[in-house]
Amino acid sequence: MTEETTTLTGQEPPPVRDWPALDLDGTAFDPVLAELMREGPLTRIRLPFGEGWAWLATRHDDVRLITNDPRFGRAEVTKRQVTRMAPHFKPRPG
Repeated sequence: MTEETTTLTGQEPPPVRDWPALDLDGTAFDPVLAELMREGPLTRIRLPFGEGWAWLATRHDDVRLITNDPRFGRAEVTKRQVTRMAPHFKPRPG
């Protein structure tokens, strides 16, 4: 087993995928997002700016579950640099 394992399964987590900032036409669907959605409901991603990686949920039911769960919040994100799309974005508490 590698050093990094998931807590619940003891298995190696999925690889971290880089998600570049693409300049898309107004109605064009992001091809990177489309590929990640085909691969599975949860993916680890790294965005063009900031540090580290994040989980991306791509199914509606998963997104709803996560956003309504009090264990997931902004508090930790406001304390450190995180992976992000914009170079100067700073999350605010609340």
